[in-house]
Amino acid sequence: MPSLGIFIGYNLLFGIKAGVDNSAHIGGLVSGLLTGIILYISLKQPQNKVREKIVLATLIGLTLAGSVFSMSRIEDPVGEYVKIMAKYSECEERALNVYRLPDSTNKELLLTEFNNTTIPNLDRCNEEMQKLQKLKLPDELKKRVDILEQYTTLRRTEANLRKKALVENTDAYNEAIGEEVDKINKILAEINK
Repeated sequence: MPSLGIFIGYNLLFGIKAGVDNSAHIGGLVSGLLTGIILYISLKQPQNKVREKIVLATLIGLTLAGSVFSMSRIEDPVGEYVKIMAKYSECEERALNVYRLPDSTNKELLLTEFNNTTIPNLDRCNEEMQKLQKLKLPDELKKRVDILEQYTTLRRTEANLRKKALVENTDAYNEAIGEEVDKINKILAEINK
């Protein structure tokens, strides 16, 4: 028994030193001790089969209940990332519809599309980006989120410039729009690496 205590102490101390979260180890230790005690008590009277079955059923039930409870409390930032990115993709798809319209589309329809669809959906994309920024993501995904946030901001700026050009019925913004499109294309190339 003393060697077991030394082994447990060593593992817990080593876990702290190595930066390991010992909560699962401690939970396993406590539940293992409780399970061992309960089984020991039931095995002291092997002739009582009903008690043995009740103890085993109780242990299985407690294990399942503990697992379900624990699983419901576990954070899954990558899973949340996937869900948010799905919403982002839907909003982006709607926002980009204006760019799929024929060149012959009249100014009023383009302006309506920018006002009612493109810009509001780019704003929703930005909201999804804000949610992603709050998640505790791996560095690779954080970097991707930062790039997508830049992309979304550039898309919003470019859409506003196009809207402004339509409202003012001018080509004065063409150079600025071209610069934004170049930046967007560079970011898209980076995203698609």
